[in-house]
Amino acid sequence: MVYTQEELQNDSDEELFIKLKDAWNYDANEPLEVYGTLKEITPSSGRSFYVLEDIKHIHRNEKLRFPLNYEPPVQGVFIGRLSRFNIEHVTTGDKAKARVTLSPKDERDKHNNPFDLMALALDLLVAVENINEEFDFTKSTLNFLQIEEDQYLESYLYKLHFDKAVEKIDQALIAKKNELESQLQLKKQEVDKITEDLDIEKESLKGSNDHLNIKLTELESQKTALLQVLGQVEENVLISQKALNEAETEYEDFIKHLDSNMAKLNDILKTKAEMLKKIDLLEEEDLDKLLLNLEERDKREGHKFSEVFDSNYTQAVAYIQAYLWQRNIVYKRSVLEDFLALLSTNDLIILAGDSGSGKTNLVKSFAKAIGGKSIIVPVKPNWTSAEDLLGYYNPLESKYLSTKFLDALLEAQQNPHVPYLICLDEMNLARVEYYFADFLSLLEERDEQPEIQLFPLLKVRC
Repeated sequence: MVYTQEELQNDSDEELFIKLKDAWNYDANEPLEVYGTLKEITPSSGRSFYVLEDIKHIHRNEKLRFPLNYEPPVQGVFIGRLSRFNIEHVTTGDKAKARVTLSPKDERDKHNNPFDLMALALDLLVAVENINEEFDFTKSTLNFLQIEEDQYLESYLYKLHFDKAVEKIDQALIAKKNELESQLQLKKQEVDKITEDLDIEKESLKGSNDHLNIKLTELESQKTALLQVLGQVEENVLISQKALNEAETEYEDFIKHLDSNMAKLNDILKTKAEMLKKIDLLEEEDLDKLLLNLEERDKREGHKFSEVFDSNYTQAVAYIQAYLWQRNIVYKRSVLEDFLALLSTNDLIILAGDSGSGKTNLVKSFAKAIGGKSIIVPVKPNWTSAEDLLGYYNPLESKYLSTKFLDALLEAQQNPHVPYLICLDEMNLARVEYYFADFLSLLEERDEQPEIQLFPLLKVRC
């Protein structure tokens, strides 16, 4: 959207500012903030001042141009002298974020630009790669903090998150080490103390052999007793280590047993699928969807809920909120806590609100934050039966016609290690009791995992 000067000449400053926000995709109620590159201007007659060039959208990282049908002489933001923002030691090329407003009328006329801007507030930005060089951060640390390398942010926020992460990791490592060495170290200190006392007693009792022999015997007896205790502690450590090794062996055996059962299950599925294929109820292209992927393991990097977050839901929600904030997605803490609590119930969740309030985006963002996958299924107003949701068998084509919702259930069934969030978008556009009746009935059963029979030879778990 662009304007001519004739279209803008009768608009007030407020109307001009609203049109500029609309052209640049900013909400009318939020402050207008941009970021760009500082450049120092030194005129021949006067003191130097700064402008902000190559301005970009604060959320979208898009380059901004004034919405005019001609190219104004100045495309940046007037900053002026930096002293009024309490900023020093700035050079041309530094990045900065500015909250802006329209320049005075005479300046806009002077620059032949009805949208000419000036800065109300200014904050310097630091590139993550520069902070990485200054603090010697590694790339793995950037991944841990969920920060992209080409992002700009205030350096104190980066260092705050980094210090917290390092402190958390150090505490966990120190606790593990101390747990294994504490008892052994205490007993060794006691032995060293007895040995030191023994040496002192030997020196003081050199003049009396009888008394020295008695004292030596007593001390040696104490030393022997302590050495026995020390040996018992070392034996306990070895027993604990052996138990740990046995537990690891049992775990490996369990994994092998599980893989064996999965292979048997896959053979059964393959046999059933071949039967369906022979009687023309299943196409070749759908065969792989029914078989389990036994080779692929879950190798995704992430945080263990029991170790990193101490099985604390509050800490997990804090991490999820910080993860979303890094991607310019902001939700109230209470909303995220309620959503996580509802997910843990394994029940149907209904999100209600005005259009555009963020219901669908909450599902997408939350799934990404917990390492899962979101699948959005739009509901159409003409849905009148379960076939619209789950598909149906077409006798003319001799195949089962699937749907996006059914494909999502099958994919989730083949990837049990990945949390799937399936969202029926705008589900109230059609009568829920028509197309969702089978699921509503199964939700009443809590004793076992519900199953829906698509046709006599094929079932799917919900």
